[in-house]
Amino acid sequence: MAEVQRDSVGPFIQFIGPDKVRRKLRLTGMGDRDARRFADKLTDLRRFVRFGLPLDDGLTKWGAELDAGIADKLADYGLLPRRAKAEAPIDATIGPFVEGYLAMRSDVKGRTRVFYGQTQRNLVAYFGADKPLQAVSPGDADEFRLWLLRPKAKINTGGAGLSEATARRRCTLAAQFFRAAVRKGLISANPFQGVGGKVKSNKARVYFVTHEEVAKTLAACPNDEWRLLFSLARYGGLRTPSEHRGLKWSDFDWARNKFLVHSPKTEHHEGGDCRWVPIFPELRPLLDKAFHEAEPGAVYVIPQLRNQENLGTHMARIIKRAGLKPWPKLFHNLRSTRQTELAASFPLHKVCAWLGNKAAIAQEHYLQITDDDFNQAASAEVVHSWLHGGAFLAQTRTDVVRHDSTRDKENAVNDEVLRVSSNSVEPCLSYLVGGKGLEPLTPSV
Repeated sequence: MAEVQRDSVGPFIQFIGPDKVRRKLRLTGMGDRDARRFADKLTDLRRFVRFGLPLDDGLTKWGAELDAGIADKLADYGLLPRRAKAEAPIDATIGPFVEGYLAMRSDVKGRTRVFYGQTQRNLVAYFGADKPLQAVSPGDADEFRLWLLRPKAKINTGGAGLSEATARRRCTLAAQFFRAAVRKGLISANPFQGVGGKVKSNKARVYFVTHEEVAKTLAACPNDEWRLLFSLARYGGLRTPSEHRGLKWSDFDWARNKFLVHSPKTEHHEGGDCRWVPIFPELRPLLDKAFHEAEPGAVYVIPQLRNQENLGTHMARIIKRAGLKPWPKLFHNLRSTRQTELAASFPLHKVCAWLGNKAAIAQEHYLQITDDDFNQAASAEVVHSWLHGGAFLAQTRTDVVRHDSTRDKENAVNDEVLRVSSNSVEPCLSYLVGGKGLEPLTPSV
């Protein structure tokens, strides 16, 4: 039986080969779930080889789709037939191959296709369109990543000037391009394997868009359609522009206070093609006005702007007109702000269902810690709630009574609260014993 184990590097599989020797197979870049599936397939493969049976169609297809490096190792262990070495065709160079790959990916849409194109241009700019795929080494991939991070300059030594997070994403996508070349038999190994690493949120570009900033921006919008587009991003949490473009009046269930949002970005995931979003109170006035002023037979909620390009550029101009400085990741931070607000009032699983992402993604890329969170945590009301009715008081009650059974229980608790708060900051003591709407803590008679 093949067993999945994990060390500091990542998952690997231990198993006994046909030669009765214990083997270890490293699964670089593979998650735990995929590693377990791999182990199940490997167990089936060992069974077929052990009894000298021809592989069934499922295992044959699985073996053919394996990364060339793993397939070669399994062939070395006598578990798979060795693949014939295919010579790369003359046109297997970076430029034509990536161009053909992008043309084949008809499932990639919108901003994702733009991102694919940006990565393509980076690869061609660094390696050249005529660079053979086979000539790109892992060291070249490492140097490409450093070039992405290097600041731009007028001389040839300048790089792409990208942030760490963007460079990671583009290296991860480059690995996807080269993985497709591996599966086609054009190259034997992926030089970008593990170069990108996990994409992390850039906390320096996180921004909370306040209600005051929203009010100023809405006042500076040229018309109601711009106001509605901005509000759907800020208060509806919609992805902009992809989810605005398909929003129709027929998607609204006014009686049940919700509307259906179609999501091109997540439609390839199970259940990710659409989601219901509440008609939040902040959205209701603008939606009611737009609905009643729409042309008879109007289909789309955002009719004029749905096909307009560079919405972010135009939105930045509006924000400047409002006397504000455009914040980074303009539309993303509107959505991030809304998810942060909602998560403070509703369970996270409900908020994620409304905004169309998973809790892990929300924690990493959307949820923020605001100044209000610090102020609330440090407020006297929270301290009083904690001391006067929380777990600390219950523990204090037990400890004090255990050490002084002759005193009245309530007196002991009050004395202990006063002792603890006396060692704290003076405003806290003032609040607890006689402040804002709170009765002084006095011993019971």
